[in-house]
Amino acid sequence: MSETIKNHKKPFKLTGWHFLAIMCSFFGVIILVNIVFVTRALNAFSGLVVKNSYVASQHYNGKIAQAKQQKLLNWNLDLLVNKQGVDFILINQQKQPITGKLVTVKLRLTKNAATDMSLLLNEKAPGHYFAKLPNNATTPNGTWLIDLDILQDN
Repeated sequence: MSETIKNHKKPFKLTGWHFLAIMCSFFGVIILVNIVFVTRALNAFSGLVVKNSYVASQHYNGKIAQAKQQKLLNWNLDLLVNKQGVDFILINQQKQPITGKLVTVKLRLTKNAATDMSLLLNEKAPGHYFAKLPNNATTPNGTWLIDLDILQDN
């Protein structure tokens, strides 16, 4: 008979402390997940490409015309952005360098407008344009938008 008394466990009873632990765990997980989502959202692409969509829409047909004209030129380009600067190579369809152009580039970090940079690229060699990044420029990791303009002949 003493063996049955030893193996007999007391039944589980849900107390106020148990319920408090369950509720704190439940809401703790929800709050933790929300913190992770908010942090990721703040570090992601904002979706903002232009400052004023209405004004940008007024130039839509002009942008389409520019794209058609650019396609007709059939130029080949290669762009490299790193800590040293911006390297840009421009050649025509006959693999000849295109020289004497005024080339500008605007680098925009999608999540931080304070890091925007506008640079004028100088021609180092025929068809090879380069601009060094400013000494105080910080180039954090992330998604960058690059606006490249080949404006005119020098």
